[in-house]
Amino acid sequence: MIRVFICPRCGSAGIVSKYRQARCRRCGEPMEDSGSPYTDWVELDLEEREQAVLAWRRAFLSPGQETERGKGPESRGN
Repeated sequence: MIRVFICPRCGSAGIVSKYRQARCRRCGEPMEDSGSPYTDWVELDLEEREQAVLAWRRAFLSPGQETERGKGPESRGN
């Protein structure tokens, strides 16, 4: 099964087919399964993917939680 993972720290997204866990290639932190089906993810354009990551991070991060690029998910700077 192919999974889409998102890094809660920096917002990087990655696709993993072999493992149930992943580490971010950008910051090295453990990534979380986004819950988004791979078939849906690949049909999104870049802007839609960025919006999906932001929405996921808003739901995942607690208010005021710091990230690598600043405070809160709005500071994501891919």
